[in-house]
Amino acid sequence: MTKAVEIVPNFGRAALFHTSERSLHGHPDPLACPPGRARQSIALWYYTVADQPLDVQPTEYFARPTDSLKKKLLVQVDNWLVRVYSLLKRYTPLNDQTVSRVLKYFR
Repeated sequence: MTKAVEIVPNFGRAALFHTSERSLHGHPDPLACPPGRARQSIALWYYTVADQPLDVQPTEYFARPTDSLKKKLLVQVDNWLVRVYSLLKRYTPLNDQTVSRVLKYFR
């Protein structure tokens, strides 16, 4: 994957782009903000087909080409777990509150 465009994050600048199942975007390197500063962003989606059920898909993350094999595998396992969780939430009574209560025992 090659970088298509780089956008400098100047104050007041917005980046708008079409999204799809494969519209990759993000930081080429982990973000390192100066002390006392944080990245702030907002994401909005507009759906135009209202007469069909919405096909909700979880976000899929990708490892960087320079990441270790271990990290690449962990990213794939995480993506798989999120997909399984999304399906369970859709077709069972499982919800975020229930999972949060269970996960607090693993912290």
